[in-house]
Amino acid sequence: MSKVLFDARRKLSQVNSLLRQDHVTNAIEFLQSGLKGMLSEPLLKSERREFERLLDEALRNIMSNQKIKHTFQLQILYQPGSEHKLQEDIALLAELMETEEADDAAISFQHQEEEKQHRLDEGEQALVAKNEDRANILFNSLTKEYEHDVLLLVNIAEAYEKTAHLDEAINFMEKAVLLDADSAYILNKCAILHRKKRDFASAEKFFNDAMKITPDDPHLYFNCGRLYADWEKWTKAHASAQKALELQPDFNEARLMYEYAQKRL
Repeated sequence: MSKVLFDARRKLSQVNSLLRQDHVTNAIEFLQSGLKGMLSEPLLKSERREFERLLDEALRNIMSNQKIKHTFQLQILYQPGSEHKLQEDIALLAELMETEEADDAAISFQHQEEEKQHRLDEGEQALVAKNEDRANILFNSLTKEYEHDVLLLVNIAEAYEKTAHLDEAINFMEKAVLLDADSAYILNKCAILHRKKRDFASAEKFFNDAMKITPDDPHLYFNCGRLYADWEKWTKAHASAQKALELQPDFNEARLMYEYAQKRL
């Protein structure tokens, strides 16, 4: 699963939470953005099943909200495969609700998201400038304030990873796993970080957990093959590359891994 799809999945998952907080306009925006992200990239069968479930659940919650029912008299329905029609219907709903619900709560939520991003950017800049103490203060403050924000944890972990602070990256990525253990994206990232630290047993566990969620992702098998190559477990590296090629025959990097591992058997 790509970062775009991970964020789309996150937004669809948060729709009901936003409705419970009476952030109706923001909930519709998250549904709209999540659907747009889903449509922007190709989906594996396992990913499509999950997105269809998330879309159906989010839309049901949206359409059962009393404010929306009062303002929007039409019922929006979703059938798998009709996502582009749904996109048009949600755009109409969003336009109407923005007119009716341009309230302080929606504006405050948007300002909060912008401020959060500003502080995240500041922390990333501090890491690039090798001011680790400043970055640590900013990131720890952010995660204390937004302790349930999975994307924030992932972004912080990736900022640490880019600047080769692998221990800190693992710390934040594993916190993200605790909040969203069903995200193949996070599990894959955790596995890669552990592989880079040469903690091969931990990396293997995270890869296996990710493959249980998306067993049809060739990139997961390729990444796992890289782990086994580093670990010098050539039989498993060969098998992982072979599985990646079965799922995507034109996967050139997997082909090279397959041939290299075959020579080492």
